[in-house]
Amino acid sequence: MRLAKVAFLITVIVLGLSVAGARAADRFQKRDLPKSKGHYVLVLPEGYDAKRTCEVMLALHGSGDTAANFARCWTSWMGKRDMILAVPEGIDNRMWQDGDLERILESLEDV
Repeated sequence: MRLAKVAFLITVIVLGLSVAGARAADRFQKRDLPKSKGHYVLVLPEGYDAKRTCEVMLALHGSGDTAANFARCWTSWMGKRDMILAVPEGIDNRMWQDGDLERILESLEDV
């Protein structure tokens, strides 16, 4: 239950951050998370400039889905919005578990 509450809060909170070292050509990226031994998908806005601050949205895929597929679903909604999307991959794609919280937080730290 605690994880569900944290995940919901993180999903609806939009943070103002910038992505260090990302290039505009790398709009759709799979990024490794060394601490939690997982990955997340990062989607940058069109014409991304690392010198500007952008809002960040964290989205958690549903049971049985993948981060890459869920990120593709959000890209059309992003359109021209000046927003960065981060979608962590769940441990086993079944459902979010307590062990996934570290992965979620590490995704945000990396952004």
